[in-house]
Amino acid sequence: MKKPAPEREFIFTSRANYQEASSIIEQVKKILQENNKDGEFLYRIELILEEIILNICRYAYGAEEEGELVVRLILKQDHIVVIFEDKGRPFNPLEFKPRIISEQNSLEELEPGGLGIFLVKEMAHEVSYQYRGGKNILEITL
Repeated sequence: MKKPAPEREFIFTSRANYQEASSIIEQVKKILQENNKDGEFLYRIELILEEIILNICRYAYGAEEEGELVVRLILKQDHIVVIFEDKGRPFNPLEFKPRIISEQNSLEELEPGGLGIFLVKEMAHEVSYQYRGGKNILEITL
């Protein structure tokens, strides 16, 4: 009987500056490619990472601050968990409603805000948020 693969965890730390933090996306993709994840999965994870990292870099800290961003990638036997942590202002993205007024609106007519979080929730198996120990903690299971 074959033993299940052990859980593996990777931790990436960066300043919440998009130019620096975007390198996390490439590092995660490389790890997933080495673990035989297919193109569709890589595309989904890249979109999720891009959206969440960009939002943290833009909104978590004030204009004069550049706080820290931590991304944890946990490879389990049958799924992957990505955890985003920052010490910015408390913000639960799951409570934020996208500004979709009706099905007749085109993307160009929509005001910015919330659509990315909506897409993340659609692409993920599970998304949870908590504010604990002075940190925003967003956990996404794929």
